[in-house]
Formats: sequence, structure tokens, C-alpha cells
Amino acid sequence: MTNWLINSHPSRSKNVDPITFNDEDMRDVYYSQCDNLVVRAVVAQIRLDRMLVDNRSSVLYLTVTIEEEPLATHTFMEFSMVDRRSAYHGVLGRPALKEFWAVASIHNLCMKFSAERGIATVKDNRPEARR
Repeated sequence: MTNWLINSHPSRSKNVDPITFNDEDMRDVYYSQCDNLVVRAVVAQIRLDRMLVDNRSSVLYLTVTIEEEPLATHTFMEFSMVDRRSAYHGVLGRPALKEFWAVASIHNLCMKFSAERGIATVKDNRPEARR
């Protein structure tokens, strides 16, 4: 089993358990190409099935909830609105990952974040990503 320790020394402003990735996270992941990580999120109380997780992206404040039952977390975030057709409903960029204390793993096609009751894992939403 391979483990990757991502944030073993979080900021003192929040007590967070370490986020790790292991072989269990790669179950049901098939490597045909370098896929984008696409997850479900609730933005302004609207469920969006195709949210691209992008470490490079960085404006409108909306409530964002990321959940993987029974764990969830939410916050208010800034969004840039674009009037264009897109394959994605939105982009969760670096500011979102920082705000949620989230770590995305393209290799594992999942994202982990700190919730009040522990570390939650959000798996890639591959059926929606391929639409």
C-alpha cells in the first residue's frame, strides 16, 4: 500500500487531521488519459454536477457546500461569472481549495477536505465529466 502525506503541518489557526492518499483511493480509477477532476458541489443552494477542480484558477460571493455523506463543509466564496458555454458548471480553484483545506489528487481522481467530524473524500464524477 502506498501512502502520500499531504499536509502534516497545517496552520495553527485550524486544528486539522493530516490528509493522506493511499491505494484505496485509487479503487475504480481507470487510467486512459490525464483526466480532469470533476466533482459535485452545491453553490448558492443549487446542485452542480460538473465542478472542475483546478489548482491554477483564481468574482461574486456565493455559498459553496462540498459534501460526501455523512461529512460536509461549507463557506462563502468569490466567483467570476462568465457568459459562455462551458463543459463545466464552475471551477473550484486555489482559493476554494485553500478555504476548504482541500487537497486534490489527479492521480487518485479524488479530493479530500477537512470537515467538522473528520476527513472527507469526494470521488470524481466521471459520468458527468464525460457529458
